Formats: sequence, structure tokens, C-alpha cells
Amino acid sequence: MKQILNEPYSSSNHELQKMDLFIPGDNANGVGLFFIHGGGWKSGNRKHWHPVAAYFCAKGYTCVSVGYRLAPRSVYPSQIEDVRLAMSVFMERAGQYRFDPSRIAAVGSSAGGHLAALLGTINAGDKLGWTPEMPILDTRPNTLILYYAATNLHPKDNYDNTKELIAGLFGRSDEEAAGVYESASPVDRINGSELNALLIHGDEDHIIPLEHSIQFRDKLLDQGGEAELVVLSSVKHGIKHSIGSGVTTSAQAEALQAADRFLTDQFF
Repeated sequence: MKQILNEPYSSSNHELQKMDLFIPGDNANGVGLFFIHGGGWKSGNRKHWHPVAAYFCAKGYTCVSVGYRLAPRSVYPSQIEDVRLAMSVFMERAGQYRFDPSRIAAVGSSAGGHLAALLGTINAGDKLGWTPEMPILDTRPNTLILYYAATNLHPKDNYDNTKELIAGLFGRSDEEAAGVYESASPVDRINGSELNALLIHGDEDHIIPLEHSIQFRDKLLDQGGEAELVVLSSVKHGIKHSIGSGVTTSAQAEALQAADRFLTDQFF
């Protein structure tokens, strides 16, 4: 396994516009995993996924964990611009990083799950997240693994503490941002049957409602996609409450096993 840390994906060389790579050796299986950290769009960093990336790299997956500009200093759509550019660069360097650019899964947690799910809904001609630096326009992953993802940003459908995070992402009031909620909510953007996803959610999550993952799964299934929801019993939201981006707790192990199985079903 080879690690490349702090690799820029933008010519701006912004500290957050970098990615950490885990590249397998001779056991490379040709699949790329694109990890996006959570943190309410205002915190977190690409190191959060390192343990999981190292786990999958040992199995032959090329893994990258990407950073992106954070709110409130950078408001939406800065985050999806960064993530889409990082995916584009990751795909362009597929030969160098030992994977097939047509075989990629995007993996995200919470706010990172929101960005991963958005990636899955943006076709090559869509201007959402487009930047002039992108070497490849079709940045859609083959499949998604979404840990307690924010798939619905409509304030009326979220808890009060999450409404504050959403307002910070957009940098404006509910009334001013009203027209953006639908275009920024992955559940509202599902259109067609090409998107496949595994959703993982705790049943005691008081940040992102479990119902959001249920709705996302059901809409994918209704439109002919492949979708599965794994509900973890007595598990709250986020890294410090056990699901997160690690490999040590029982909840993390259950989530990791589900993700491992799903990836095998999707790619092998």
C-alpha cells in the first residue's frame, strides 16, 4: 500500500482543496473508492476516513479521501464544486492510481453523504458544481454508500439543530434560500434508474432523521434503481457515536461489513 497525502486537486492550492490517497499494490482490483467527510459542511477533515480507506486499500481498492472548502467562509455551491473537481481529477489520474475510472463508488457521511449523493445525480452536462478546471465532465460514480446522509435539505423536514447547519451552508435565510433547497436536495434530484446506493443509518439519530434515508431508498427503488438500507440499532449520529469513519466499534464493524458486501455485489 502506498499513501500520498495532501495532494492538490486544484491549481488554487487551497489547504482544503487537497486529497489523501491510498493506492494498493499488486492486489489492485480496479475499483476506486471516493470518500467525503462529514461535519455539517462547516468542520471535519479528510483524515476522518483514513481508517476505512486503509481497510479497503488492503483489499485492493484504490481509495481517496477528499477535503473541500467549508462554510461559513465558503457557501454553497463551493462544496459540490470542490468535490466534483476532485472526482474529475481522480478519474483523470486513474492509470497512475491503479483503478478503472468507470468503476467508482462514492462514500460519504452526513454532510459528506449529501455531497456524495449529489455527485450521483449530476450528469456530464449539468452545470451544478461545474468549474473550468475540470478535466472530465462526467463525474458520476457507479454507486453510493451513504452513512446517515443529508439527502433532504428542506428546513421543514429537518430538526432544529440541523436547520442551523443548512442555513450556514447557504449563508442566507430560509426565505432567501427557498429556491435552492430542491436543487440541492439529492432526494429531489433522483431521475432515472442508473443510481444504486447502500444507506446506513442509526435508529437513534437526532441530527439527520432516519426517515430521510428511507425516503431516498424508496425513491430509488420506485425508479428502478438498486437500493438497500441498513439500520443500526441504538446508534446515534456521527463519528463520536460509533458509526462514523472508523473500524473498531461494533457499529462500525457492522457498517463496514455491509459496505464490503455491497461493493462486492456491485463490482465483482
